[in-house]
Amino acid sequence: MMWAARVWWTFKVYGHNKVSVLDGGYEAWKRAKKPVTSDVVGMVTFPSLQPGNWTAKPIDKSLLITYEELDKKDANGKSLFQDLSK
Repeated sequence: MMWAARVWWTFKVYGHNKVSVLDGGYEAWKRAKKPVTSDVVGMVTFPSLQPGNWTAKPIDKSLLITYEELDKKDANGKSLFQDLSK
């Protein structure tokens, strides 16, 4: 899930607003009996699709913080951010 969230965030930072993360991932999708395939999907399968004209926008700096902000501690010296990797 961490990588899905990182990809979501990266798209958002560059201005791509129609981004979603599948709640529960691929396994939850299959458990819900949603359609899955291993077929290669492309222009042949979907002839009505055309290349888009989306371009990256300037970075949305409101989604960024500095190292100093990340490292900030509260009055008791405790980090304001939890280590979520554990």
